Amino acid sequence: MKANINEDELRLLAYLHEHATGYTDDFQIDPDNVRVELVVTDEQLAKHASYLAAHGLAGVSVVTTRDGYEGLSSLWLTGDGEDYMRELESQPGVGKKVTVAVVKEMGNALRTIAVQILSDLLTKH
Repeated sequence: MKANINEDELRLLAYLHEHATGYTDDFQIDPDNVRVELVVTDEQLAKHASYLAAHGLAGVSVVTTRDGYEGLSSLWLTGDGEDYMRELESQPGVGKKVTVAVVKEMGNALRTIAVQILSDLLTKH
């Protein structure tokens, strides 16, 4: 199966990569900070994070409030997510730390490489 990570999902992954202090749920990142810095809504962030989580690249914790609203309470970069980012950074044409700024700068060229690496990862699992 071919994966199709989009630019918003890749920006979120790059943000987690930039801010991670570890790779388990012991090293959570506050979604409020992510929303502000990436300028996304709660719904967009939840959607992007769930895609990354479905592929094992990020972890998410969801809470349900008394009024039934479900929202993200925390995010973290997984070990597989860090491995993925290191592989992306080692590719010809990238060769540097992938940050949110780099995702914006390289645009579709980086996304094309990211799609291929994720697709290769999925065929191995």
